[in-house]
Amino acid sequence: MNSNKGAVQSRVTWRHRWAAYRLDHKRVAAESWRRLFATPFATVMAWLVIAIALSLPTGMSIAINNLQSLGEHWDGGVSASLFLDARVDEKRARQLAETLRDRSDVSEVVFISREQALREFEQVSGLDNVLSYLDENPLPSVLVVTPTDLSMSSAASERFIETMSSIPGVEKVQLDMQWVNRLQQILTLFDRLATVLALLLALGVILVIGNTVRMTIEQRRDEIVVAKLVGASDSFVQRPFLYAGAWYGLGGGILACVIVWVVSWWLSGPIESLADAYQASFYAHSLGVLPALAVCTIGVVMGLLGSAVAVFKHLREIEPT
Repeated sequence: MNSNKGAVQSRVTWRHRWAAYRLDHKRVAAESWRRLFATPFATVMAWLVIAIALSLPTGMSIAINNLQSLGEHWDGGVSASLFLDARVDEKRARQLAETLRDRSDVSEVVFISREQALREFEQVSGLDNVLSYLDENPLPSVLVVTPTDLSMSSAASERFIETMSSIPGVEKVQLDMQWVNRLQQILTLFDRLATVLALLLALGVILVIGNTVRMTIEQRRDEIVVAKLVGASDSFVQRPFLYAGAWYGLGGGILACVIVWVVSWWLSGPIESLADAYQASFYAHSLGVLPALAVCTIGVVMGLLGSAVAVFKHLREIEPT
């Protein structure tokens, strides 16, 4: 029997195309990763450069956040210490405290007598043996005044100090939040400096990765020419170098996180000792999981940008003759 059968035409669905597309990307990504270790010294050096560029602004950001949290810890304790004249006796000091409690800009007043101030100073300083030889108590009575506005600005703080200083019997006024306000202003300046530093270092990382990928392109020039001769598309030729840039950025980001974690662990001991010396409980925060993922993501993005600059500029110049 004769049977006439022609060629069977199969139709490629979008699912088959998508599966082939993903398989090709996996293959190219794995091949790009393996090619990095063909030159391990150059790869590690590139990772170190990227890691240093990423760890510097990250470390500054963590330090600024820790100092800001330290300032916020004191926001609920805004108070002004009114040191009274030594000639003001305890009865007059208590009357002055009652007068201040009636003011609208004052929420609370705590009276500390001269004897109480001396006992607290002995407990803090440990000089009770020395102070016992004094003929009289050198410390004045103190009124600890808590203002109604706990988030007053620097200008409002100065006006509050002037108002309290003008009260008869008050010799000196010290606002406990003055150092916090100055700290916040300094931190705002350093925050902007950290942003500028991060942008400059990001530009440097992009240029470093771009130059590294450009050198890789030059090394594989013959391979690129052959691929274009057999009809490879531009996206097919560009894909390995884009993945290489992403791997550079990811490796640098992971190494930057390791550097930040090691430095934070190394400094945690002295920071805790310094906090104990001032009888303060302060926990220095390090790089968390989500910020670490953000650093790695930023590294990948910068790697893609740097490789894209090199790919789109130099690959177009390589054409078969």
